[in-house]
Parts: sequence; C-alpha cells; structure tokens
Amino acid sequence: MELLLLLISASYLLFGVLGNHAASIPSELYWRNKLPNTPIPAIVHDLLHPGKSTIPNQSNLNSPGASLFFLEKDLHPGAEMNLHFVVSTASGTTFLPQKLAKVTPFSSNKLPQILDQFAINPKSEEAEVINETIMDCEEPAIENEEKYCAISLESLVDYGTSKFGKNVNVLTTEIVSDKEQRPQLRKQQYVVSSGVKQIVSDNLVAVRYFVPTPLVGADRTKIKATVVCHKDTSKWDPDHVAFQVLKVKPGTVPICHFLTEDNIVWAVKNKEN
Repeated sequence: MELLLLLISASYLLFGVLGNHAASIPSELYWRNKLPNTPIPAIVHDLLHPGKSTIPNQSNLNSPGASLFFLEKDLHPGAEMNLHFVVSTASGTTFLPQKLAKVTPFSSNKLPQILDQFAINPKSEEAEVINETIMDCEEPAIENEEKYCAISLESLVDYGTSKFGKNVNVLTTEIVSDKEQRPQLRKQQYVVSSGVKQIVSDNLVAVRYFVPTPLVGADRTKIKATVVCHKDTSKWDPDHVAFQVLKVKPGTVPICHFLTEDNIVWAVKNKEN
C-alpha cells in the first residue's frame, strides 16, 4: 500500500452521536506517541476537544459536495471556481473510547443493537447517519483499492502507521477565518492564489496531491485546501457524481477534488515534503 494515499473520511470513524469526551486525552496521547512528528489535523483535534470545536454544525449531513470536483488542468493561480465547502460532522461530538469501540458492534445486521446500546431513536437523523456509515463501510473496495473503516482514533493511527510507518504527512483542508465568528459557508466563487504546490513522490502512482492550495472566497474567506487527483478512474461507478459534473467518462482523464474539513489524507513523506 505504499503506492497509494490513505484517504479517510472522519465520518467513517464511529463517533458522532456516540461520542464520549473521556476518550479525548488518551486518544490524543496515543497519536502523539505513535506519530510524534506529525501534527494532529484540525478536524481530529476538534473532535478530541468538542467544547472548543471550530467546526460549524450542518443540518444537511448528506451534502454531495459535487462542486468540489474539477479537472487537473483547471488548477492554477488565478483560476476561478464556484465551490461549496461543507462539514458533515455534527458539532459537540468526539470519538468513542478505544475500550468501548472494541466491544461495540459494527455491522448492518447489528444496527438495532447499536441504536439500543446508545439509546438512539431508529427513526432519527442520527440513526440514518450511523446506518449509512456502516453500509458504506460494508461496500466492497474497488479494484486496486484497500478499504478500512476505523472504529476509534487509535485504530486509525494503527492502520495508518502499519501501511506507511511513522514518517507521514496527515493533511486536510483548513478554513482560515476568525474562529469565534466563523460564518456558515455558502457556495461562492473562490480564486486560486499563488502557492499551489504539487507533492512529488515516486510512490504515488494511483493519485497525486497538491498542498496547500490557497483559496480566497468572494466574501474574503481564506481556505488552505488539500487537493487529491485520481489518475485512474476506470473502475469508478459510471454514475459517479464527478462524471456528471465534469461531463467526462471513466478512465479518460484524471479527476481532482478538494478535501472537505472532515476528510484527511495520509502519504509517506519524502525529501520534498
């Protein structure tokens, strides 16, 4: 797996309504012990400290983020893009403690047991999010993809270090604004500023990424965005929203997308990054 980036959505960690603030300190220490030279991404830090969260709550947890897809040729200083950055993580939640995560069922046929264990109404939005997360995790991986759903921050760190070791970059997108008066983001035009940098690595044969990609919104919101470009999309679902938005067919051109704040990407460090 050295040849691939590890792209993980934070929503695939079983947290959300199941969170417990007691997990914060041990989990944070675990990260720092295993990855002493890799800063904790903002999204992970906010989930470890929900009382200090800078991530706004979103009522639409299933936003497709279709506007975030684009073609690699369109990423350059001065480029203008209409983008809608959304966060699907509910505010005030955190990770399950590792001990609890290990004994919590995580399969679709155990959904009633999960909901009962955490006193969640089966007809609630929280139940729907948990069900969708589990169903996504149970979907088989596509060809040349290895799939893993972490059930705790510790299991995420263990998986990442088992694939890449400890000399890694763990990156996400950061919205640079006043954290005390952070606006709810809307779809708007962003301009790509100077400073776009492609991370070069001989190991990254399936994808490549650019960081930071500085964006400035029409309302002056500044974003340090991480971009991932997938070189081979031939095995993707032909109905994938990216093909509909970009009007291209699977396997014809590399497809890029901005990461949202609740996605993180792992990659082995090299001399240039």
